[in-house]
Amino acid sequence: MVTEDTELNNVKKLKNSDSFQFWDFEIQILCKEKQLGEVVSGAKLLCECGSDEHKQKTRHTEDAKAQYCIVRTIDKMVKKILACGTSKEMYDTLKTIYTRDTAQLKQQLLMDFHGLKYDETKDITI
Repeated sequence: MVTEDTELNNVKKLKNSDSFQFWDFEIQILCKEKQLGEVVSGAKLLCECGSDEHKQKTRHTEDAKAQYCIVRTIDKMVKKILACGTSKEMYDTLKTIYTRDTAQLKQQLLMDFHGLKYDETKDITI
C-alpha cells in the first residue's frame, strides 16, 4: 500500500512558473482523492461550521492535511506562503504568483518554437 508521504514525494515539486501548471494539476487531483478539494478551493469554510465544535475540529484537521500536501510538494525556496493561515490562502497565493497570463504563455511558446532546431539525422516522414 502506498503511504501518504510516498504519494506526496511522487508529485513534482513546484519551483517556478514553468512547473506550476503541472503541479497545479497534480495537487488538485491529490486533494480530490483525499477529499480535501473543497477545503483548498474554499467551498468548505470554517465559518460555515457555526458553533459546532466537532465540525470546527474536523474542518481544522482537513485544512491541516491540505496545508501539509501543499507544503510537501513545493520547493523549499518558495517561501511566499509562510504568512498564509489556511490551505486556500496558500493555494491562492501560489496561483497568483505562478499563473501566467495568455500573453506570457504566447511569448514563451514563441521563444520555445524559435529555439527548436531541425535534426537532419531524424526522418520526419510518416
